[in-house]
Amino acid sequence: MRSIKLNGVTITGDELEGVATVRDLLEKFEPVFHRSMLVVERKGEIEARTDKYTFTTTKGKFSTSMKERWHRIYKLWAGKDVNITSKNALIFSPVRLEDDETYTPSLLRLRRGDIFLFRISSKETETYLGFALRDHEDQLFLPPDPRDAIIGRVTGGGGVLQHLEPGDSIKEITPEYRIESLVERLSFTDLIEDGMEIYTSLMIKLSESSPRSAESFLSYLRNNRGVLAVDEVTNSYIRSISPPIFETGVENNRSFRERGMVFMRNEGERKGSIYIYKKLRMPQHVMNLIGTITSGAELIDVARAGDTIAVHTDPVQVLLLGMTQIEAERVLQEAGIQHIRHGDTADDAIVVSQKPDTTIDAFKVGVVETEGIPPDKIIKVELFEEEAPRTAHYLKEVTGLYRSHLIGRFDIDTAIESLVLFRGKGKKAIVKPENTPEKGFVFEEGIIGVTNMTRPQEGAIGVRLIEDPTFGPTGEIGESTNIVGKVKEGLEILRGMRKGRVYFLDVTPRDEE
Repeated sequence: MRSIKLNGVTITGDELEGVATVRDLLEKFEPVFHRSMLVVERKGEIEARTDKYTFTTTKGKFSTSMKERWHRIYKLWAGKDVNITSKNALIFSPVRLEDDETYTPSLLRLRRGDIFLFRISSKETETYLGFALRDHEDQLFLPPDPRDAIIGRVTGGGGVLQHLEPGDSIKEITPEYRIESLVERLSFTDLIEDGMEIYTSLMIKLSESSPRSAESFLSYLRNNRGVLAVDEVTNSYIRSISPPIFETGVENNRSFRERGMVFMRNEGERKGSIYIYKKLRMPQHVMNLIGTITSGAELIDVARAGDTIAVHTDPVQVLLLGMTQIEAERVLQEAGIQHIRHGDTADDAIVVSQKPDTTIDAFKVGVVETEGIPPDKIIKVELFEEEAPRTAHYLKEVTGLYRSHLIGRFDIDTAIESLVLFRGKGKKAIVKPENTPEKGFVFEEGIIGVTNMTRPQEGAIGVRLIEDPTFGPTGEIGESTNIVGKVKEGLEILRGMRKGRVYFLDVTPRDEE
């Protein structure tokens, strides 16, 4: 009887009927499917050395994270004594390295916990091992590239260093090993054979301490059809670029970044990016921990830039916007969460908001309140994402579509008989010209436009209520107007409105992967 392991679960016999290839397996068992998704086979395991080392001294132990070069030379310092102590650094006796590099005087900037190599002159052939006890700068004889002088970091037990003095020594330096999987990428046409262990997706347990970061991650997946796009790969992590869904703030950011942990950057140029770590790294205040892989970590070991990885989460997202009240009730019943309706409570009313608005809090509280509005009060909008991708990105950010995926909102700024203007990002907007109309274009009623950077009111969003051959949805001429979409149904809702909030449903046709 044929048997395989799929994402850690054994599948046998009749369950595998009709499954000949990897594609067959995905179509039958993997709810998330993408034409470029990564699938791997685990073929065994090996013992591999990590970058972690434990130093045992006469006063106790401390742990470190070391660079690759250290693997070749670490045994030379076993048994070495403390040579120099100062308020800035602790120095161990030198050793002779088998290199012919010329060390030259350079200024080395050190942080507390840095481990560094240096010599005391250009003619000296022996190399010292130092540990920075506090942040400082020092003029030392360093390798040709001074950055090579810093060989590692103290990651734990650093207090031991403060007590070492001449006469103390390093008794032992021990590398840490871990068991690593031997993993091979599979193509969709590869045959399924008896005994294979296959991984098609990640299972991620979300952290209860990061409700907003977790929700941002869940919304990223929802907008991306359940897959994680691999945009960058390094030795220590894979990274995905996430759109600006909402402000996450600082949450749960004191954890060591261990293998299999998922983080979201909370500030800086890469704010919003999702990181999954392959190796241990120190805590970083700009990184919010949002979850941990419980199955499928083999996928991140062989992922390449351009791959997509199917992702499942525990718990699944509780996002009800765009559903009817009765649909929302069924989802919540299945999750074991109580449902309270507000606004239009009819079964066919469309949910436009929910409290709590994060999945983690919904499960924690056990009750979700939804606000409904009548279906005939929802505007249906199609976005021109292919023709105006950057402008569509801007509109999604402003209206909350990245957060909710289906339901967005327009807040009216100004309204006249011929058009309605909605609130944009004001001076923070950066909208380059894109999909501007050609000469002779007529702005039909229902056209949605955004004022581009050629005009002072850059970022304003508008809908044309009356056809006009000259002025667009924001009252600007064609060259200053990016055409980003069209109202497909419900334009009459806007006629006569002068203030307030309008909800719309994104009905943009999208190709299925």
